[in-house]
Amino acid sequence: MKFRVYYEDVVSSTMNVVRDVLHHDDQIDQDIVFAVQAGQQHQGRGRLGNQWVSEDGNLYLSFAFRPDIALRNYGQISFVVALALYETLCALGMVNQDIEIK
Repeated sequence: MKFRVYYEDVVSSTMNVVRDVLHHDDQIDQDIVFAVQAGQQHQGRGRLGNQWVSEDGNLYLSFAFRPDIALRNYGQISFVVALALYETLCALGMVNQDIEIK
């Protein structure tokens, strides 16, 4: 599996960039996992249509990949990734930091 990371200082939404990459990059296939990270996003959105402005100082990141699992289990991926990231940050000594899973 290959990984590709895109970084932008400011975006409307990391998900918008993901959508653009999927629609315009013909080299994205099932063997590639890619991530879009931004320093700020001004039209961030989440579940249930929630929107927010994301200023400097947090992690704004969207992933795109095609896992080899049943479609009904796709919703669980974000929880697994969030917990893995939390555990990684704790292992790096950030236990006393203000870490929240949203």
